[in-house]
Amino acid sequence: MVGGAGGIAHAAAAMARMDREMRRRLAESKARRRHMKDMHNGRKAGHPPAPPARSDLACAWMCGTCGLLADSNPKTCPGCQSLYWLDLGDHAVADTVRESEDRARRQAPQWLQVCLIAAASAGVLLLWLILGRAWSVLLVGVPAVTVFWLAGLRSIAWAVAARLPHQPARWRFPIAPGALPGTGAAEPNGPVLQAPFSGTDCVAWRVGVMFDVEGDYRPPQWALAEARSSAISLDGSPIEADGIVFEGPLRPISLEDAEEAGLNLGAFLRERGLFAGDGSYLLFEACLPAGTAVVCDGAVLRPASEG
Repeated sequence: MVGGAGGIAHAAAAMARMDREMRRRLAESKARRRHMKDMHNGRKAGHPPAPPARSDLACAWMCGTCGLLADSNPKTCPGCQSLYWLDLGDHAVADTVRESEDRARRQAPQWLQVCLIAAASAGVLLLWLILGRAWSVLLVGVPAVTVFWLAGLRSIAWAVAARLPHQPARWRFPIAPGALPGTGAAEPNGPVLQAPFSGTDCVAWRVGVMFDVEGDYRPPQWALAEARSSAISLDGSPIEADGIVFEGPLRPISLEDAEEAGLNLGAFLRERGLFAGDGSYLLFEACLPAGTAVVCDGAVLRPASEG
């Protein structure tokens, strides 16, 4: 009888579980149908549809290791050989990159935090050796370390970052040298380009974008460095498009002048995984008008006046 009663109880429990599972699935099915109906009615009523998962702009792909930008996924990064690529046209991916970079800007580097913790610990230990009383250390040392950590960490991190070299978060340059050394006038071998900030017609341009946000742990830093060139001829030798970098001096371009020249800053930044509303941007540009005398050393073009 015991075995029989146990079997009946087990069967009843199994039936109850099946019933709960069926009710759960039925509720999910009804919720899905209700959601689809609400979306359909919303569209009919003129309500805005759900936001798209992708940007309508021609956004770049970005190497998640070195920050190289590319028009499409090249699989292997020509800059660092990484296979880790981020599709910046995908809103979810771009937002993840955005949040990660924002967190990094708003905290001191991990190595600096470790160094400061070690220095603070050494200071507390030295104070204990001098005073010889644990309560004195608690009353004096711990508050002093706390105040130092809260008030001084950002200033120390900012000062350290200002003295350390840094690479742009995003960049696009030719990886390999594009021409033989030579000197001559840079003549177009096809359509010329328009510099993105000034709107100047040119055969090559280079831009830099610096970014800053109030309250972060870093001074203004390069968020973007990019160079493009059209197909040109130098002293009779052809150079393919985007085969070389123009290294003329960067000059600042005000946002007002850039917008007057036709720049849509929000779109320009979003195509590169940056967002205009996240902080302040400083724009810099160098452009090479057609026919300008230049010196080529195989990797870059420089104005002939600079040698």
